[in-house]
Amino acid sequence: MVYDLESLAFLAVNDAAVRKYGYSREEFLSMTIKDIRPSEDVPDFWRTLPRERKASKRPYMATPEKDGTIIDVEIVSHTLIFEDRQAELVLAHDITERKLAEEALQTAKSMQRI
Repeated sequence: MVYDLESLAFLAVNDAAVRKYGYSREEFLSMTIKDIRPSEDVPDFWRTLPRERKASKRPYMATPEKDGTIIDVEIVSHTLIFEDRQAELVLAHDITERKLAEEALQTAKSMQRI
């Protein structure tokens, strides 16, 4: 996904994001990045909004799909110029299954200690 850093509006979205989140391309392009963030995450999002051109990686965040399902995603983002606008390219990788497996492993280890 690519969003404008001033308006936060989506400027582009790929087919993988359309399939994963359940929004059509047209729906995405009428939304902002805040629309796919949990409401409790929006204040932190404003605080961490990119201020300079650099790559960043966020270990994971919970984000809702169109149907309300919350998934865990690992985020890698890059600030860039897109269509003459300062923008952010966001690569989101669904890690929901990995997190569930890690939690199950931790639970199993905890049970072995008892």
